[in-house]
Amino acid sequence: MSMRSASPSVPVKTELETVVRWPMLYAAAGLGFLLLAVPVVLACIAALKGNAVKDETAVRSAPPALAPVHVAPVAAPARPIASYEPKEVATPLPIYKQADRPPIKFSPAPPPAPVAAAPPPLDPVLQLPDVKEPPSIKRLNELSEYVLSELLAKEAKEVDLESAKGTRDKLLAEARETKADKKSSSAILALRTKRADLKGLPMIGEEDCRARAEDVKKMQTISLTLRRELGFGVRVSRSMDLHSPRTVEGFLAKRDDWLKDDGLSTLVQMVQVEDPLLRRELAKRIATVSSPRASVILAQTALFDLSAEVREQAINGLKDRPREQYRRVLLGGLRYPWPPVAAHAAEALVALNDRAATFRLAALLDEPEPCEPVCNSDGKWVVREVVRVNHLRNCLLCHAPSTAKNDPLRGIVPTPGQPLPQAYYSGRRGEFVRADVTYLRQDFSVMQRVAKPDRWPEWQRFDYLVRSRELTADEVAVHRKKPRPSPFAPYPQRDAVRFALSELTGLDAGEQSADWWEVLTMMGP
Repeated sequence: MSMRSASPSVPVKTELETVVRWPMLYAAAGLGFLLLAVPVVLACIAALKGNAVKDETAVRSAPPALAPVHVAPVAAPARPIASYEPKEVATPLPIYKQADRPPIKFSPAPPPAPVAAAPPPLDPVLQLPDVKEPPSIKRLNELSEYVLSELLAKEAKEVDLESAKGTRDKLLAEARETKADKKSSSAILALRTKRADLKGLPMIGEEDCRARAEDVKKMQTISLTLRRELGFGVRVSRSMDLHSPRTVEGFLAKRDDWLKDDGLSTLVQMVQVEDPLLRRELAKRIATVSSPRASVILAQTALFDLSAEVREQAINGLKDRPREQYRRVLLGGLRYPWPPVAAHAAEALVALNDRAATFRLAALLDEPEPCEPVCNSDGKWVVREVVRVNHLRNCLLCHAPSTAKNDPLRGIVPTPGQPLPQAYYSGRRGEFVRADVTYLRQDFSVMQRVAKPDRWPEWQRFDYLVRSRELTADEVAVHRKKPRPSPFAPYPQRDAVRFALSELTGLDAGEQSADWWEVLTMMGP
């Protein structure tokens, strides 16, 4: 038997191996994985880069970190907070159909609630509200008392004896010399003719400047009583003490004898610088006096008092009086150099319905402006101007020096730079004047603030009057070069006259007297 050689063993291939090519499948799977993984990786890288940029921007813009603050833990509330969930409505709201819906009614908006007015400013002088009540008379001048006082202080020129240093001492020395020689002393009257600032003052001569002996006692009684009982003595140092209306009314009601002609001048002289309540009460009391002198004082109050309420009280006191007793005073006020006085005069004539004064009013239209220079009968140019005199500094300008202790109405002369004396009449040391001898009488007086009072009070009394001053050569030259105004150009006093004429007649006939006379003649009485 023959033996065959055995051949090497060959692996037997299955059917799948004969169909699938595994190497190629592995290669394709790897390639697909790469195709899918690369975009994912790139997207992740881009996202990570974007987040890094945002974080960097946030770090740059973020504020610096604050130091940690240790806050105590808040205790739990004692009771749970009420829920804000809406509660179920017991009664369901009605549901309207379009046809059943009630029509909308429009009503006008309610008027806005009135805004509370700001409180009126305090008057710097009286520290009282400067309330403007509706006037019962038609006014041409609506300025308050404070404003008028400020205008006066600004516009009036001041006259002072000591503008020439040593005048006070010279007058006192001359008074002592005349006493030794037993001669009468009127040194101030002589000085008036030498000084230009005093020359035009309306001083009274020696024969008319002395009060009657029977009037002096009442003058002193009134002055002393007012200073003692109403504090007039301290008012000089406390300028704005106010008096209760009841106190004033009761005080004046017990002194009817003061309201007679021999006491009226002293009473008005002292009260006119007091507060408006006292001035108004005095005007009310004077209205009960039927004398012509009382009518003149009421008319002067209606012109010169700076308070509208006091002027109105004075006008009411004139309504039942004969117009002949006060008409001249009011007409004269229309020619006063300070325009507000002319406005007050026109208001008074209109309130009193003095139609009989219209012809005289018309005549005033052709008059020149009161403040313009005029050539007098001596051929000299003079100008009328309002001046003021400090009452404390110029005792010797108004009164004669007193050289005897038994002189009536002796008043002490204050010394500049020294405190004011407390005793006015009873002092024994110092220099004195006689209040019963008065050379100069003011039109009105006002308490006003002094810029540099030194050791005197801040508020002091100033007396106002009109001076006819002679112009200097330079002033005359300037005046002659000025163009002449139209003869019928408006000025405040003429405007006041036209206001009175228009209100009294209901007409306007222009600015000339002749035109008004023609109209008034046609109107008849």
